[in-house]
Parts: sequence; structure tokens; C-alpha cells
Amino acid sequence: MTEKPHGSKRTVLAIAVALVAVIAVAILLYQRLSPTGTPAAAPASASRPAASTPASTQSSVQKLPQATVADSAGASVELASIGEGKPMVVNVWATWCPNCVDEMDDWQQLYQAHGDKVSFVMLDATGTRGETVDRARAYIDQHGYGFPVYFDTADSARTGLGITALPTTLLVNPDGTIAQVVLGRIDAQAMDQQLRALAGE
Repeated sequence: MTEKPHGSKRTVLAIAVALVAVIAVAILLYQRLSPTGTPAAAPASASRPAASTPASTQSSVQKLPQATVADSAGASVELASIGEGKPMVVNVWATWCPNCVDEMDDWQQLYQAHGDKVSFVMLDATGTRGETVDRARAYIDQHGYGFPVYFDTADSARTGLGITALPTTLLVNPDGTIAQVVLGRIDAQAMDQQLRALAGE
């Protein structure tokens, strides 16, 4: 009786192992290169990542929640009332977030262009990674930004909106319904168009 050759079985096994390795490497690269915001609870990065294309999506929250934030004078205000009947853009940021501070100059220019028709809420993620009201105020003052800054000192806005990564930007209709959510660093030109559409221009 002749023995069956084992070479073909070894070849098939080698190909299967190679395919598994290739798939594993591909998954790892995808996870590392996918553009996402900075998790609010992840370790701070020492380097500034390159700006990536923001992910625009519909919000799972249909309307602004009942959330209380602090204004620049320390007074408590309802997040939904800040718009006062105007469309609103809410940007959740922090000084420790590289993409947040990288887009601040863009937000200043957008505020100068649209601040008369759209209510701007630059909402500091106070309490995340040691972020404080004083630290955020010092950063804003140092750079001379003029847009309105608010502070989520009780974490009620982030919790109500389900925000887990920064920066996150919400475009809000005059009735308080959330029209769109942008995750990650904004594209200034695209955001300019989005604000024009939000204001009905």
C-alpha cells in the first residue's frame, strides 16, 4: 500500500496561517488609522496628530437635553435656552485635546462670520483629565478669542448628549432639535457652509 503525500496538506495549512496573519495585520492597521476624536478618558498624547476628515453623523439624541452649564461669569444657564430662538452650534472641547486647540482659530473666524445669526456655545469639558475653569479661561484669554465660552462643570451636558470623545460639534435648529453632529476636528470650509445652511442663508 502506498502512502498519500502530505505536501499538499502542509501547503494548505501554510496558506491558511498566512491568511489569518494578513487579516490580523489589516484589522490592526484599520483601528490605528481610522479618524476618531480623542477619548475623554484616554491618556493625553504628547504630540499633535495630523488633522483628519471629520465624521459627520446624525445624533442619537434628537433634541438638546435639560442640562445646566456655567457661563463666563459663573452663572448657571440652561443649555437649550442659550440659543434664544436662533440656530446654535455647540462645540465641546478642552485644553488637553490637541484637535480641539488646533481648530480654535477656525472657530474664531467662523464666529466672526456667523455670530450674528448663529449662537455659538464653546463648551469646555470641565473636569475631564484635570480640566478646570481657570485653565480654560487662561487659554482663551491668552489667545484673545472672542466667542462665548461655557463650562460643563456638572457634566450634565456631556452626559445628556452621550459625548465620549473630543472635539464634538453639534448643529442645533432654532427649536432645539439636533440637525447634525460632527466628530473630530472640523473642516473650516465645510463648517462655514453648514452654518450658512443652518442659518437659512
